[in-house]
Amino acid sequence: MGLLGRYTFQLQPQDGDFMEQLFAYSLGDYILQAAGKNADDNGFGVRELNRENYTWVLIRMGTEILQMPTIYQQITIETWIESIRFASTTRNFTVRNEQNEPIGYATTNWAMIDVETRKPVDLAKLPSLTHYIGGNPIPVESTVKLPSVDGTPINRHKVQYSDIDFNRHVNSMKYLQWVLNEYSIDWFAEHAIKRFDINFLHEALYGEEVMLFRHAKEDKDQFQISRFVDEEPLCKVQIKWKKNE
Repeated sequence: MGLLGRYTFQLQPQDGDFMEQLFAYSLGDYILQAAGKNADDNGFGVRELNRENYTWVLIRMGTEILQMPTIYQQITIETWIESIRFASTTRNFTVRNEQNEPIGYATTNWAMIDVETRKPVDLAKLPSLTHYIGGNPIPVESTVKLPSVDGTPINRHKVQYSDIDFNRHVNSMKYLQWVLNEYSIDWFAEHAIKRFDINFLHEALYGEEVMLFRHAKEDKDQFQISRFVDEEPLCKVQIKWKKNE
C-alpha cells in the first residue's frame, strides 16, 4: 500500500513483433495491469468495487514512448494517482528499463460507473481514494480530446469472442490493435511510435460491427472507430510517429 506503486513485469515472446520490440498495445496492457494491481493493493480495485456493483472504466489514455523495450527484458512500472475530480481520476505512470532509466510515460483518466446503469458514479463514494493522491505530474502532455474523423471507412470489423474482456465490452487495447493492423510490416520497419492517445467514448459489444476511419497528417495519424449500424463514435485514436534510427 502507498502513494506510489512499483510493479515489475517479465516481457514474453508473444508480447513482441517481428523486430522483437514490444507491441504498443502490449505495453499499454502492462500499464493497465499496473493500474489494476495498485488499485487492488490500496483497496479500490475492480473486485472490491464489484461488491458494490461498481467498476472502473478508462476514459482517456496518453502514452509517450522514449524507447520501446524488447522481449525477454524486464520493465518496472511506477504508478500513482495525480488528482481526483467529481466523476474522474487521473492516474500517471513511469515505465523504467532494467537499468532503472525512464523509457516511457503514460497518463490516464478513469471513471467509476454503476455496472447495471453504466452511468458514472460520484467518486465521493470512495472516500479512501483521497488518501492515495500523489499529486505528481509527469514530464509529458496530459491526455487530449481528439477530433472527429469521417469520410470513407478504411475497414470494418465484427467484434468477436477474443475482443471482449471481463466487463463484457471490447478490451481497451483491442482498439489500438485494430488501428495498428492497418499498417504494413514495411512501415513498422522504418517507423516507431512516439506517442499514442486514445479517447474511449462508448462501449463496443460482442457481435457488433464497427468501422474504422483514418485521417493522415505529416507526423501523426488520427482514427475513429464507429458502430456500423448507427455510426455512433466509439473510440478515437491518434498516433504520432518518428523515423527509426
